[in-house]
Amino acid sequence: MEINKSKKDILTLLIPFYLAVIPFHIYPLERYILSLLIAIISLKILMREHSLFLKKEAFIILARPPFVFFLLIFLAAISGIFFSPDPIFSLKNCFSEFFVNILLYTGTSFYFLKRENEIKFPEVIIPINLIFLSLYLGIMFQWIFFPDSPFMFGGDQKIKNPFDIFFLYGNLCDLYNGIKHTSLFLTFLISVLFSALIYPDTKKRWPYLTLLLLNILVLFSTTRRGATLAVIIGMCFSTLLIKARTKYFALALGAFLILLASLFIFGEKGYFVRENWNLLLKGKVEEAKIEGGSIPLRISTYREFIKEIAKNPFIPKGTGTKLIKIYHKDLIKRAGLYHGHNVFIDYAFQFGVQGALFLLLLIISQFRLFLRAYRNSSTYREKVLFLAAMTFLIMFWTTNLFTDGMVHLSASLYWLFTGVASGEALKISTI
Repeated sequence: MEINKSKKDILTLLIPFYLAVIPFHIYPLERYILSLLIAIISLKILMREHSLFLKKEAFIILARPPFVFFLLIFLAAISGIFFSPDPIFSLKNCFSEFFVNILLYTGTSFYFLKRENEIKFPEVIIPINLIFLSLYLGIMFQWIFFPDSPFMFGGDQKIKNPFDIFFLYGNLCDLYNGIKHTSLFLTFLISVLFSALIYPDTKKRWPYLTLLLLNILVLFSTTRRGATLAVIIGMCFSTLLIKARTKYFALALGAFLILLASLFIFGEKGYFVRENWNLLLKGKVEEAKIEGGSIPLRISTYREFIKEIAKNPFIPKGTGTKLIKIYHKDLIKRAGLYHGHNVFIDYAFQFGVQGALFLLLLIISQFRLFLRAYRNSSTYREKVLFLAAMTFLIMFWTTNLFTDGMVHLSASLYWLFTGVASGEALKISTI
């Protein structure tokens, strides 16, 4: 039965709209409303038009590994409530970070599984990217060119040096969620654009190449070294997977060389080199930590958090990293940072090591689903979608080895995009 046209049109507009507003600063309530709207409309269409949840098919799909492991993560998060020093806060966190997103992922996956029309991918990403770049670069460059009277959303308007503006803008402008979430949004855009660029059947490459280079410029301006490294690794993976031409592999290596060059060009300003490497190479982490920089802080934080987890590895300590600030002040004093700055360490701390294990198994199961669909798909748009989804997984989770960005709007971005890709992949595997 064909999906009701009016509801389909709403979702066709709502999903791109949500992707377009994700990099900007919006309130939690607005995020909940958008996520729940997409989930509820999707599930309502499926129940009314397909009676999907009255069929055995739905339970077979829900028994697939990605859904099972997401459910296990959700249950691990719920278990954290019972061990939490603040159960009410942990309950709220479970709702906002897990319950809402499990509905978003499930609803989106099932909707695209039953959707009959081919998704217009990657073309739909171009206007989303143009909106982001127009605002991000437009406001940045008018500040650079008119430093005495910039049009800004917050920020320190006393800064006049163009390089300082370029590298500090992402954190100073209140229009965005900060450079951590901006860099994660860029991994999404870059994974899609690069996949479309290198895929052999792409006819017009110049729009993807132009947008790709502009997004890399923005990523460079965030000074997020982990995200930059993740993007380079993802780009190299994509070219090797499809046996792309040498020039695209050279593009990925060129980006790496530019990163290395920037370490020397901008090192003295502290944009990319923020540590005393002489002390680090000698193993003097504590001394390097005193002098500043994120790497010795992370080394110390990883060590101290792992020690704390090892005391009771399977016992959760409460859902929500905010609890660490309040109830684990001694740990923060030893570590130097208020959470693990690694998504697996944070999951193990909050939910027990089983939570981190479930997350790893979820990522592996999603990657296998997308890889199988990529090999079995026949159309250009399907190929690019699954290639982009695999590349995004690599970029997103490599970035999160050095931070914990699997929260708030970045988490919604992850579940929305992988939900779309999962639905399309399941459609191929069930044909």
